[in-house]
Amino acid sequence: VGLFRKMSDDQLLILDIQNVRGADRVEDQSAALGQRLQQQMALGIVPQRLKVANTLHHIPDGLLIEDPPVIQCHFQLKPLLYQAAEELHVPYIQNGSLVCAFGAEEEPHIDVLFQRGLENGISGMSVISGEQARQLEPNLSDAVTKALLIPSAGIISPYDLAIAAVGNAMDNGVTFKRNFHVVRIEKNDLFAVTSANGETVEGKYLVNCAGGYSDKVAAMAGDPSFTVIPRAGEYMLLDKLEGGRVGHTLFQCPTAAGKGILVSPTVDGTVIVGPTAEDILDKDDKATTFEGLENVKAGAKRTYPALP
Repeated sequence: VGLFRKMSDDQLLILDIQNVRGADRVEDQSAALGQRLQQQMALGIVPQRLKVANTLHHIPDGLLIEDPPVIQCHFQLKPLLYQAAEELHVPYIQNGSLVCAFGAEEEPHIDVLFQRGLENGISGMSVISGEQARQLEPNLSDAVTKALLIPSAGIISPYDLAIAAVGNAMDNGVTFKRNFHVVRIEKNDLFAVTSANGETVEGKYLVNCAGGYSDKVAAMAGDPSFTVIPRAGEYMLLDKLEGGRVGHTLFQCPTAAGKGILVSPTVDGTVIVGPTAEDILDKDDKATTFEGLENVKAGAKRTYPALP
């Protein structure tokens, strides 16, 4: 869970989680919810192969949600995240995004995304032509024939946000334990979680935020119902000399595998492109590959031909 905030009774609590269990019963079996929310988020990390794509470099646009009544909490995410960024002094930019179609075959999907965005409560969207998109982004490929403009989308510093969230939590009484390798979970009146060095902590609720290893942690807590297959994503972070050449976050039409290769400015004045998406076996494999980065470069040039 990224941030705990005081909210009024009519506000929705934002949870980016995989499992929440009560000591005496399952409170919320929400692996599917976590997976759907994670699909809305793109990594903001320099070239490393990462396993769980849920850092908040790009603020979700709400377009890939297929069952809005089930996950209404998503709709409050953008304004709350902007508000939290301001309160925690985390840099962010509401730069907007463009989802780009390349040719007549992809154009109907833009209309589908537009309708889905309306159903998910996203305001201010518009469908524009390729020429109108290039008026907003002069370096956009001539192959783009149609685009969905989402002015409410934004970018944020994932590093600053994570550090600020931890500091804010500690200021409010949270104890932060590093290198706490969980080896055993027992459940009686309370959950008892034991680390490899023998330390045990207890609590009424256990929130599983173990990323690629969340399946192992869940199994220790008595829930072996899912397996995490790690998916590696490689990014390229361009030199600041490229900063300013792109203003919006540029997405390609999404598929079942994700949103394709994006091109986006960062709050630090650079440009980030990526990611790849490759299922791998080793959850600890953080290597980058020449082939992967070449695929990132080729995919990004489809949207941004001037990429060096």
